[in-house]
Amino acid sequence: MRHKLQIYLSYLLIFCLLVFISNQVMHAKPVKVGVSIWTGWMPIYLMEEKGFLKKRAQEYGVEIELKKFKDYLASVQAFTAGELDACAMTIMDALPPADAGIDVAAVLVNDFSKGGDGILVQYGIDGSNFKGVEILLEEFSVSHYLLLRYLETIGLTERDIKIKNTPGDDAGRAFLAGNAEAVATWNPHLFLAEDAGRGYVLFNSKKIPGE
Repeated sequence: MRHKLQIYLSYLLIFCLLVFISNQVMHAKPVKVGVSIWTGWMPIYLMEEKGFLKKRAQEYGVEIELKKFKDYLASVQAFTAGELDACAMTIMDALPPADAGIDVAAVLVNDFSKGGDGILVQYGIDGSNFKGVEILLEEFSVSHYLLLRYLETIGLTERDIKIKNTPGDDAGRAFLAGNAEAVATWNPHLFLAEDAGRGYVLFNSKKIPGE
């Protein structure tokens, strides 16, 4: 099992283990890679921890500098600003950099969200009384999009609820601590909250396949 994992991680690095990479990367300098907290990107952290990242990079004559971001959108903004050579991001969030004139290419699709993103709510909250709810989420992110899609299904708009701009990881932690009535976040926060009896997943990405 360990051998298979090492082979898998090595192949991920061969394909750059990145979602987007600029065609203007200078190999004489460290390749700066942005990454944030998301289940599908945990292999990147694991590769660094186990030394696979450094080892494989040396074999290809490059140096990779992993830039870790607490806020997901901050990593996308850093990439757009030219502060990163590559960044793990969603397909949707690749559009602004491309629109800004950055020559980007998707080199690896490493996961699909089939329930991995969702809206957590306290028990007693559902579509019938969602109006007026305050929800924590990272604005203009996939979580924000997920909320808008859910609101469409119950005949509400963004004006009918209150949004508190909060990084997705912090939103999940706040819900687990009992400090939020609703959040839009991702796993492991979704299943951890349900396992702890804090609430339930009202809507998730499985409801909008292909988006």
